[in-house]
Amino acid sequence: MHAAARTAGFWLLFPAFGLALYVSPCLADAYLVEPVSLNLSVETPQGLFRLNSRDTQPIRVQVDVAVWTQEQGANREEPTADFIVSPRFVDLPPGAGQVVRIALRHPAAQPAEQSYRVLFREVVESPGGIPGEKGIALDYSIPLFVAPAVPGGPHLEWALRRVDASTLLLAVSNTGVSHGKITLYSLVRKTGLGPVVPPIDLSKISGWQYILAGVTRTLRLRSSAPLSRGDNLLLTMELDGRRMELPFTLQ
Repeated sequence: MHAAARTAGFWLLFPAFGLALYVSPCLADAYLVEPVSLNLSVETPQGLFRLNSRDTQPIRVQVDVAVWTQEQGANREEPTADFIVSPRFVDLPPGAGQVVRIALRHPAAQPAEQSYRVLFREVVESPGGIPGEKGIALDYSIPLFVAPAVPGGPHLEWALRRVDASTLLLAVSNTGVSHGKITLYSLVRKTGLGPVVPPIDLSKISGWQYILAGVTRTLRLRSSAPLSRGDNLLLTMELDGRRMELPFTLQ
């Protein structure tokens, strides 16, 4: 795996990586949904999910699709009519299973990958228990990606900037045509003798699993020890399942 670093500007550039399809089941109290990610294309414009009840009572699940964007550091979901969902309401007897089919309504390749979320909500009685009145509780929000016209993966540019002696700004820009899946672990200051300050633990940061095509995301990090220009830091992470160590030099 090749990585080219330009420490003066804190940038690390990476070539495109292939995408991984994750098919491990997602577990909730009442039912299972699998797979937990779905990739579609113009050539393969439809796919399916399978729901399996784990409840002792009948349950009803509503299925919708939303456009997924990342704006100002936040994940956003907006309703869309880009897909046909069949059935949209799933009635599951105890222990039963049901297939839900998802199909692009008007398949058309775009320059960049299109990102969506498939929303599975269990329809439940309202908190007030009013007969006939229903409420909706969100259970799953599962990624769905539609491949770009020309195949390609993510192309990530990383930057680490010192704001002050105890604050860093970590940024990543995806200039590729497809998403990248990121798992952050830690950031440590290094010398020839090894780490000299406790690592900044990044493993509990939520909402950073994916970086979509054309998106820049930033994280403000606090260090327990002063940081100076010229310090060498090491970011440990995974990109699309590949463990990586990225070096930075603070300027």
